[in-house]
Amino acid sequence: MMDIEIKHLYFGFDQQGTQLFSDINLRLSTQWKLGLIGRNGRGKTTLLRLLMGDYQYTGDISQNSKFTYFPQTIQDPQQLTYNILQALSNFDFWKISRELTLLGLTDDILWRKFSSLSGGEQTKVLLSLLFVDDTSFPLIDEPTNHLDQASRQQVVHYLKEKKQGFIVVSHDRNFIDEIVDHTLSIEKHKVLLQKGNFQVYDDQKKQTDAYEKEQNDQLKKEIKHIKQVSKTVATWALQRENETNDSASRRLAKKQAKRSKAIAKRSESKVEAKSALLKNIESVSPLTLNFTP
Repeated sequence: MMDIEIKHLYFGFDQQGTQLFSDINLRLSTQWKLGLIGRNGRGKTTLLRLLMGDYQYTGDISQNSKFTYFPQTIQDPQQLTYNILQALSNFDFWKISRELTLLGLTDDILWRKFSSLSGGEQTKVLLSLLFVDDTSFPLIDEPTNHLDQASRQQVVHYLKEKKQGFIVVSHDRNFIDEIVDHTLSIEKHKVLLQKGNFQVYDDQKKQTDAYEKEQNDQLKKEIKHIKQVSKTVATWALQRENETNDSASRRLAKKQAKRSKAIAKRSESKVEAKSALLKNIESVSPLTLNFTP
């Protein structure tokens, strides 16, 4: 079993000013059918490109296999599909014919211009090229974009039957659910790897988020209470000082005011300590519409 090992990976685009990945450490098996998920802008495609060596990064990515990427770049779509595939990868004809058959296509498609193929046919042709070489490890980025329901099911069946592992990115949760056995989620402040499909990941995440929200609510109550106590003590001491006329009482009030400031300072420290324990739970803001008749 071959592994992809990522150690202390740091990466960010200069124009963003923030790190997409900060000290990421992962060990992935090339036997897994791994679903890569996360919100837009979290770096799913970027991570695939980092594996391909397309970007400079800090850290180490080591692997013993060759990566192949979908969708491949087509330089001249007016050429015959066969010529385009040969330019992308050197393959035996019988192998590409086998893969096309598994995807519900015939060899005739190879002798048509690539530009004449439908979006679904182009997707299937390019996917077939990933699996003609069983020594490579496919990185599949959004394969369902141009597929109708029937073609989608063909691709689902095709990938489920593969003994070869791969990484697939998709926003189609049902698609991911049907084909993967591990899930890698790029979240706001961490990368989470879990055995199982998206449903297993989602169930676990909901439980974790519910527990962390409960903890957050309790911490927020404690923080609110500490702030209130600090404010009450400070207000009381100030009132005592202003209301007292004789010198002895004023000295006592000043002492109490000084003590209240110490209490306030300790309270601030407690608030900071409690605030540091708050979990950063991701949430989606509700959609609102500004309607003007």
